[in-house]
Amino acid sequence: MPLADMKDDLPEAKGLGLGAETSAVMGLRGPNDPDGRRWYRDLHIPIWVWLGADAVRLQALLARLAVAQGPRTREDWLDTAVGLRPGNWIYEWNQEAARCQARGRELLVNDDRDGARASLLRAAHYYTIASYPHIRGDRLAHEAMTLAVSCYREAGKLFPHPLKVLEVDVGGKPLPLHVHLPPQCDEAVPAVLLCGSGDQLQTGFYRFFSSGLAAAGIALITLDMPGVGLSERWPMTEDYDHLYRAALEAVAANPQFDSRRLALLGVRLGGTAAVRAALTHSDLLRACVTIGAPVHDLYVDAAQISRLTPMVRDQLASRLRLDALAISGLSALLQPLSLVRQGLLGRRILELPLLAIGLANDPVVSAADTERIARSSRKGQQQEITGSLHERLAQALASACNYLSEQLR
Repeated sequence: MPLADMKDDLPEAKGLGLGAETSAVMGLRGPNDPDGRRWYRDLHIPIWVWLGADAVRLQALLARLAVAQGPRTREDWLDTAVGLRPGNWIYEWNQEAARCQARGRELLVNDDRDGARASLLRAAHYYTIASYPHIRGDRLAHEAMTLAVSCYREAGKLFPHPLKVLEVDVGGKPLPLHVHLPPQCDEAVPAVLLCGSGDQLQTGFYRFFSSGLAAAGIALITLDMPGVGLSERWPMTEDYDHLYRAALEAVAANPQFDSRRLALLGVRLGGTAAVRAALTHSDLLRACVTIGAPVHDLYVDAAQISRLTPMVRDQLASRLRLDALAISGLSALLQPLSLVRQGLLGRRILELPLLAIGLANDPVVSAADTERIARSSRKGQQQEITGSLHERLAQALASACNYLSEQLR
């Protein structure tokens, strides 16, 4: 399938009945403000800054949310202001994004391509945060996601090698993949197929590509996990790596890429899909890397599920296309996702080089799961990343880049 020029068409939103006019749906435990009030969303401030957010403007924005007047979904949840207005999460982030988008276009008119690209990438990042946590049925969040993708593709025209879109047919529906090509790609190039977690969209990986893989001459192809972003047409099911498999087969058949040097990289739930795809399609792969990937314990341990923040439980229910559930109900429905329960993990040993990266003191993924992934291959390796959340993300991505560059030489 040929690489297409960038398009603006996006999937239609399909709701869960969670309230189209409200930017936040439920509430969760989170950092407290001085009055003891809390945030619905997990605030990944160090990661957002690492990905390009301005720290000063971010803190000012959070302060505006905290002091906003007017009705909230819950008065003690700071980021649940109802309606698209000042103090609303999506409104405030959209305002920041629109400012950066306008600045990027102004710089482009003045022929400052580097400055324009940076501003447009920051705008895409802010629109992505506006859409977070990407719950189906939230119309305002879906509109922000649409703007994030559009802005990222606008920035992509200014990449050293312009961003391309590869559309893969999955059951008669187009699955859009973002294709980042290295500067020198006159011949077929090796490629890494990356799937992020439920928190991440395809708009969040340019830094990972530009700071490592591009210099190694490796293409980065991104896709969203089922139920979110450009993959929201498909629910998360026990075989939800089928999007990964379809993408992998399409990339292997495309002459732009070296079919003998393809690898998978999966982060969080995207890592679960990567492991499953590796177990079923290892013949198409040179290597596989996972970062903080759950494969069993999270899906079968009701006590662990109960410790997840309500936002994360909402995300899981949304990816499964279910209304918000009691913890017991969600626990029962997640069990089929366990790769151990499916009989895939622990019974077949791969020859595929595999790196399982775990995060120290991870509240979501057990050390046992990381070990299970590493043991699934005779060439499996395990690595634990320590430090702050920001440091762990940067170190994990750097380790993944180094490992993949070595395996795909």
